[in-house]
Amino acid sequence: MNQWSGVNALCYYLAYILEIYLGFSQSIALILASVAFTQYAVFSWPPYFYIDRIGRRRTVIWSSVGCAACMAIIAGCLLNSSYTTSAVAVAFMFLFLDCFTMGILPVSWSYSAEVQPLRVRNKATAVGVFSHWMSNFVVVMVTPIGLNSIGGNYFWIWAIICASFVPLTYFFGVETSGRSLEQIDQMFFEHPRWLMGVEADCTKVVKQTAEDEEMRHKAYAKYDGFDQKEKHVEVVHHEEAK
Repeated sequence: MNQWSGVNALCYYLAYILEIYLGFSQSIALILASVAFTQYAVFSWPPYFYIDRIGRRRTVIWSSVGCAACMAIIAGCLLNSSYTTSAVAVAFMFLFLDCFTMGILPVSWSYSAEVQPLRVRNKATAVGVFSHWMSNFVVVMVTPIGLNSIGGNYFWIWAIICASFVPLTYFFGVETSGRSLEQIDQMFFEHPRWLMGVEADCTKVVKQTAEDEEMRHKAYAKYDGFDQKEKHVEVVHHEEAK
């Protein structure tokens, strides 16, 4: 979803699109692109404060809705270029980057590791990173061909793909916010089915305070310590028996 949202189809060629398709001068196009990327970096911080409160699923769903709407408006503006439509297109390009970086971007990097079984987490994460950059390569190589062939209609494709993320997340995505990795594993064991997104227990956001986290970690530490102590006693008894 990170790459197939079309974010890099826009980012990599933003200055080119502004200059060729919207009629801005080269200097203005570069200034607008630099401002857009600065804003992109700034808006990557807010998810830190709400991603665990509202949950991964809602974050991705609302982000996808915003990205799809922005791409559709950008596509419409590029079909009939004028001063007004150019201004609207630039505004929604900025808004698209905001919607993406406040939803799909942060979840995509954490979610893959969270839902993988412990025994294959390292391999699965490697596959995820590989597919991420291979998708990036495909998108960036295809974009010039798409723009030259169908112009602004190219962005309708990304609007449709972003819209498809909503049902995909709703029906297949589980909620990992507030759950430990062990609890996520248990969730897959208890509700093994294709459409796990329709299971109420798999989609609710678990609200945990800092005190709850502290107690949980202390409980794990206490259990591990007790377990190690028992093993030590067993070894001593075994040696004495010898």
